[in-house]
This record gives sequence, structure tokens and C-alpha cells, in this order.
Amino acid sequence: MKHLFICHDQQGQIAKHQFELEQAGYEVRLFRSGGDLVRALAKETPDLVMLDVLLEGKNGFEICAGMDLITTRRFPVVLVGGIYRRPAFRQEAQRLGVTEFVDGTFEDMDLLGTVSRVLDAFDEGVQQEAA
Repeated sequence: MKHLFICHDQQGQIAKHQFELEQAGYEVRLFRSGGDLVRALAKETPDLVMLDVLLEGKNGFEICAGMDLITTRRFPVVLVGGIYRRPAFRQEAQRLGVTEFVDGTFEDMDLLGTVSRVLDAFDEGVQQEAA
């Protein structure tokens, strides 16, 4: 079972997606703040992290910038841009090593499809590196 960490400060908007992901066989942990996510990453390594850019405290870009400092294992990171849709934001996400930058919001996206696609691509890349 794949373990997903999803960070969004408006948990109600994620509830329907959480149910959908769990029905598809994923274990989902939700985090309301970047600080909660960072603390969890210091103790556990998920198979994927998805977070919103706009969070209380540290924003999604700041959290991504610090991820290499808090974990030694690489995992895919999906950053959801929300209102941050300009090319400069996508470029910053790429610079930080984000696996995928999603234009739009959690509500607008195909979360299950995005998670499946990103995990499949990541797993394929890991297998190619091992060969």
C-alpha cells in the first residue's frame, strides 16, 4: 500500500479526494500546515507528498526547498499552484526539484489520476536507475 502525505490548510476541500484515494488503495495522511508536514517527514517517509503552494506559515515553495534537509530518501513531490499559475512559479518548482507542478486547485484537478501517474513514472525511473 502506498502512503501519501497531503498538505492543505482547508481540509474540507480534500475530504472527497481522501475518500477516493483510500478507495483506490492508498493510505492518506492529511496535514493542515507546512509545520505539521515537516515534523512528520522528519519521522516518516511517504511514497508521495502533495502540497498546496498557499499555506499558513511556510508556503509550499519554502517547504520544498527544505525537504532535502529533513529526509534522506527521495520521493515524488506534487505542488499544487492554486492561484500561482504564472510560468515563473512553474520554473521555481522545477528548480526546487518538484516532480510535478499542477496549475489550478485541488478542487479542479483529477487527484487520483495525478497521484497514479506520478507514482508510476517515479517507480519506473527508480527501476531504470537500479538496472
